[in-house]
Amino acid sequence: MIKHGTKGSIVLVSSIHGVVGRPKVVNPDTGDVLIDRFNLIQYTMGKHGVVGLSKALALQLAEYGIRVNTVNPGYIMTPCFRLRSMPIRASWQKRRRWQQMLSTSPNWRHCTRSATTR
Repeated sequence: MIKHGTKGSIVLVSSIHGVVGRPKVVNPDTGDVLIDRFNLIQYTMGKHGVVGLSKALALQLAEYGIRVNTVNPGYIMTPCFRLRSMPIRASWQKRRRWQQMLSTSPNWRHCTRSATTR
């Protein structure tokens, strides 16, 4: 864009974990651990890096009329996520965990793929 003298936008994709750092996901009401994996720490660090890059680029490219932002969705309901999280014949423990994960969303539902692209 700079080379051609055009203005525009750059959108980077991060995650809710790039904005709110946590080594595990916990239900705020009950304190139950929903996701507790060591690799969530590395994932969170990487997503914070994307947000930091976005902020630095936004400052550096503003003089050229180029805006830079990130999209930071929460858990997105994909077929893979659904299969791993809530099988059709899930035990009551898995169903309870599913409800707890939904409770971390203000509107009690997971984001959909189409909602992140609107």
